[in-house]
Parts: sequence; C-alpha cells; structure tokens
Amino acid sequence: MKHINDIRQDDFIRGGSPATDELVLTAELKETLLDGIALLNPREMTVISAVYGINCSAMTMQECADEMGLKRERVRQIRNTALRKLRKHIKPTIDF
Repeated sequence: MKHINDIRQDDFIRGGSPATDELVLTAELKETLLDGIALLNPREMTVISAVYGINCSAMTMQECADEMGLKRERVRQIRNTALRKLRKHIKPTIDF
C-alpha cells in the first residue's frame, strides 16, 4: 500500500491508463474528422487520405501526385482546398 506522501499527481490523474475525458475527446475529434472528410469530393478525399495516412500509409505529396497523374503543385492546391473545407466544418463543432 502506498503512503499518502508516495502518491504522485500523475498516479491520481492517469491511473496508468488514458483519462476518460481524453478518450471521449479523441473519439469526438475522430468522428468530427470523418464527418468532415465525407464532405470532400473524391479527389480531395484521396489527397487528404494519402498525404495524412488516413486508412492507408502516408505518402509525400510527390508520391501522391505520381500515383494520381498530377503535378505536386496541383496536389498541394487540392490539399489546401480540402483543409479549408475541413476547417469550416470542424471549427463550429468543437469548443475548447
């Protein structure tokens, strides 16, 4: 049994496993992100998934461009457009 002086704050907060609020927040963020990705057109969805490794292994923009038959600059433009759409969707739904 631990003596009260031997208990660290981390033992109390973490308890050796992720805190419940951390798990809930992670689940909410994942759900919001997946909802946002569903709003993207197929090309934007492909680029975001490939560049950030969502449901696949992450690729560089050049690798993504080569696979899609596009220039790296065009992939960057598609990524930026998709990120703007995601920000619009995610910003109003998450309060920190």
